[in-house]
Amino acid sequence: MKNPILTFCLVCIFAFGSAGCTIQRMVERDKYIRENKDLSPEIAKNISKQVVVPDMSPEMVRAAWGKPLAVDYADNGEEIWVYERQEKGTTATRFAKVHFRKGKVVSIESQLSTNENQRTWDKYTPATK
Repeated sequence: MKNPILTFCLVCIFAFGSAGCTIQRMVERDKYIRENKDLSPEIAKNISKQVVVPDMSPEMVRAAWGKPLAVDYADNGEEIWVYERQEKGTTATRFAKVHFRKGKVVSIESQLSTNENQRTWDKYTPATK
């Protein structure tokens, strides 16, 4: 190819094809933070770093982590969002469940799966105010 810019772009597409979704998510997070000027600096920082914390709204969680893999509803009225992520540098998969009550995060569960038979659950429930 004689066009060096086109060549560079094609190399980037092939080399970083899987990173495209990550870059897109980063752009979406930054856009959400810019458009929601009423966010506290702490919440904006958490969203930017892909951290979900208690009292976040569903929109904030979606901005931090993206669309959930699945949504479930518990008998107690909680809405539960399920996420799946590959642990960096390993073959382990991290599953997370974000529990919402009345439009706010009330707890976050995390499960690390290294293979079909070995699973560990951790549950984070914030202290009541």
